[in-house]
Amino acid sequence: ISGGFGNQNGGAQAADALLAATMGQPMALPPDSQAHQLFLAGNYTLTPKTRLNFKYAYTHATQNESFSGSGLANAPAGRSDLGGVIDTTRAQVGFSSHPLEKVHLHGDLAYESKNNKTPLAYYNSFYQCAPPAVYNSATRSCSAAWTTGTFTNGNQSPKKYDAKLEASYKLPQKLLLTGGLRYEREDFGTIPSTEVPGGVSGLRQKLEEKGYRVELRRAMSETFTGAVSYVSSRKKGVSSWLRPNTLPSTGVTEVSDSAIYSRTAIFPFIYMDRQRDKVRLTGNWAPADRLSLQAFVDSGSDTFSGPTEHGLRQSKMDNVSLDAAYTVSDAWKLTAYLSRGRQSVDSGHSTGYDAVLDDTAWSYGVGVAGKPSGRLQLGADLTGIEDTLAYKQTADASASAANRALLASTGGLPDVTYRLLRLKLFAEYGLNKASYLRLDLVHQRTMFNEWTYNFNGTPYLYSDNTTLNANQSQNVTFLGVSYVYKFQ
Repeated sequence: ISGGFGNQNGGAQAADALLAATMGQPMALPPDSQAHQLFLAGNYTLTPKTRLNFKYAYTHATQNESFSGSGLANAPAGRSDLGGVIDTTRAQVGFSSHPLEKVHLHGDLAYESKNNKTPLAYYNSFYQCAPPAVYNSATRSCSAAWTTGTFTNGNQSPKKYDAKLEASYKLPQKLLLTGGLRYEREDFGTIPSTEVPGGVSGLRQKLEEKGYRVELRRAMSETFTGAVSYVSSRKKGVSSWLRPNTLPSTGVTEVSDSAIYSRTAIFPFIYMDRQRDKVRLTGNWAPADRLSLQAFVDSGSDTFSGPTEHGLRQSKMDNVSLDAAYTVSDAWKLTAYLSRGRQSVDSGHSTGYDAVLDDTAWSYGVGVAGKPSGRLQLGADLTGIEDTLAYKQTADASASAANRALLASTGGLPDVTYRLLRLKLFAEYGLNKASYLRLDLVHQRTMFNEWTYNFNGTPYLYSDNTTLNANQSQNVTFLGVSYVYKFQ
């Protein structure tokens, strides 16, 4: 590769032999694989008021396509293919019962196990300037000898247990009270001592989640029904943190929270403790025989905690939606909806900045469908979306002076806006009882100013001189004719 590599700001970097060698490698499609499954399901009436149900599935999946046959060389010694084998077992048993006139009970027990029999082999290698040596990013050189080594693939065999129990009781004044409990336990499997879980500060092998749900529903009148529900759950680790060993050592070491703590450590959020709470209000109103209205309001949050001040801290969501349907006549019906949703994510990056990603989306739609004649059916739908994602960035205490100055001068990343307007028209004409013709016409207009595609008309430039560009405004029109025949 001649010349330097450009960065996102148009500057030049020194040629990197390792990067050049990697870019020169061929790209391979996913190898061929196959899976066979045995599935069995059924139910049994234990008593007139109690029914049992069950499901069982066993899947045998393999991936053994030849490396050399795919044009891939330098396979580990003794391996001509991956020899991948995963046997998955899923089982579920449940019940539903009315032991009393006002009481309804139902519950489920579920189990899933993946037995990964894939052999371990040294497919991977690392090339690192390991501390206390100093890496010079300008010259891409190490003050000491580079540390090298190899490590294997992983073949963890995860297991998951899930239990649910729910009861409903009919109270006076047309009230229905529902309560439920849920328990989940997950074991991600043992990490091989020859593997390197890179890019993270720690992992956990075992987690459990406990939660409950409470709902109160009431028929206010013959035309209006409302409900309020609350859901809460807590997920936490039931095993110690596993810290990846410092290269050239492989595998992980079990440590305590205090031992693995670092203010800017990186922990995958799926392994962190999480508190989840959600409230929902719903209402169904039919003020007239031909008109029905449905509304719901959602509000919830997930709060994460771990031995760090960075990473994912909290996510919130709020949704409001209104749907309406009006029957004009026996042949024609109108529908409409309007909704607003907001999601926010509060997280901290390990290299010196915090961000709250705030996404607000409005969507609406109107539709009409009808049958002007016995054989002809017509319909139209108009849909619109307005979605804005705001990046609210602040500098962390560990941010460099240069990064603080850059954030102050630019204001951080720009907002991302997505707009959509779509019109769909269709017509169906019945030829006979078994077949019909359908005509579809769709016209769609979108605007998407995602800065990773371009910013102010300038295509995004990666460090290897690859550019990525897309037109912000795009229009699409589709016309389709289809013939449908139903075998009876």
